[in-house]
Amino acid sequence: MPDVKKAGDEHTKLYSLLAYVLGWLSGVVAIILAGNDKTVKFHGIQSIILSVVSMVLMLPASIVIGAISIAVPLAALCLPFIWIVGLVFWVAGMYVGYNAYSEKNMKMKLPIIGDFAEKLVG
Repeated sequence: MPDVKKAGDEHTKLYSLLAYVLGWLSGVVAIILAGNDKTVKFHGIQSIILSVVSMVLMLPASIVIGAISIAVPLAALCLPFIWIVGLVFWVAGMYVGYNAYSEKNMKMKLPIIGDFAEKLVG
C-alpha cells in the first residue's frame, strides 16, 4: 500500500512547480487542482500575480515603443528588451517552482508578491 502522505507531498511539489510553467493559466489550473492544499494555492496565486505584474509592465511599454517606432523606426529595436523583461519574470517564477519541487524552500516567496499571495491564501 503506497504511503498516502508521501503521494500527497509529491503532488504538492509537482503542482507547485507546474503553477509557474504557463503563467496565470497554469496558476489557475493549480488552484483548481489544489483542493485544500494551501501550499499549491499559494504558488498558484503567486504565479497569477507575477504574470499580471509582468503583463502590466510589458503591455504599456510595448504600445509606447510601437507608437514611437512609427515616427522613429529605430525605436523598434527596443522591443526585444521588453521580451527579455518577460523572460526574466518567467525565469523568476520557474526558479521559485523549482525550489518548491526540490524542497529547498517549499514556500519561497517573491518580494511583495509573496506576502500578498500569502494573505490571499489565509
